[in-house]
Amino acid sequence: MSENIQLPERARLRWGVNLQRATYADAAARDEQLSRLAALGVTVGRIGLPWAWAEHTQGQYDWRHADSLVAAMEKHGIMPLVDLGNVPVWARPAGTPETFGPNTDELRQGFATYCTALAKRFKDRIYAYEIWNEANGDFWYPKPNMGDYSKLFVASYHALKAGDPSAPIVTTGMAGNTAIADTLSWTRAFVRTEAMELADGFGFHPYSNGDGKVSGVLLETAFVRQILDEAGFAHVPMYMTETGISTHSSRGVSEAMQAKVLRVTADWLSTIHGVNCVLWYCDMDSADIQARNPADPEGYFGLWRADGSAKPAVEEFASQINKVLPAGSVPANWWSYDGTSYIHLSSPPA
Repeated sequence: MSENIQLPERARLRWGVNLQRATYADAAARDEQLSRLAALGVTVGRIGLPWAWAEHTQGQYDWRHADSLVAAMEKHGIMPLVDLGNVPVWARPAGTPETFGPNTDELRQGFATYCTALAKRFKDRIYAYEIWNEANGDFWYPKPNMGDYSKLFVASYHALKAGDPSAPIVTTGMAGNTAIADTLSWTRAFVRTEAMELADGFGFHPYSNGDGKVSGVLLETAFVRQILDEAGFAHVPMYMTETGISTHSSRGVSEAMQAKVLRVTADWLSTIHGVNCVLWYCDMDSADIQARNPADPEGYFGLWRADGSAKPAVEEFASQINKVLPAGSVPANWWSYDGTSYIHLSSPPA
């Protein structure tokens, strides 16, 4: 561990939101939701602009959805953090889903061509680009592949920079500790790739166990940060592009606990250096998902309920987004695991 790492002070943690309601709603409902978020002080919103949505026919781009969504966000002073992924049906093998992980030079080039076109269209209007969602988990079909993903990142990085040179390019928002590719193993492997040498940011999804403690993948944030630092990437910020908890009655937590999880998440992440932003998942419960399957916890992650009423987490979110941290209170933390417990090692002076 280096004792010479210079730790910049951070006056506040930048909070944003994953825009589920604002992405899929009609224009009026979208404007209403973006107004709510802007009133809280939200300046970053994560949206998906998948390749599969824009190039239904090879060589023909349909930008209507992307144009309207980005323009609506700009109207309310919210910059898009764009999640890029998903392969159109004409480009992927028959019978595979949109999440098919590009595994050939031809597929990677097709994705890169889309990236350049998108970046040119929205040059200087994007907060950051994130290459693929949870590529270490179930969203890279048929199973995660570090070699294929790192090659895709390199191709996408150069393609996006060709269209929008100043936009930060962030690695996949890494999923939790899965049986396929757990966060720590994935990070240890990724820091040895060419992709990590290029990355402007490292994506992570620090969900907790929902027990109101620093638990689950939220705790692993410190270990991921340690791996990055020790590999020589202390200067690369972490983008927490998803975190949250469902308030489903039987497969989630209470609304009061959701608010507590938000507070604990904020307190913990404020102690870890190099955290660029924290984007809550998500803005509003999904009436569509609830209608299709009331037992699906995915429909209950919102800050607001499906009817537009606020959960207690909204007040907590407003408190966190406006919290000014005392100068010098954001040191780096390093941790070790001895097989039984997590041990705080040291924190060099800022």
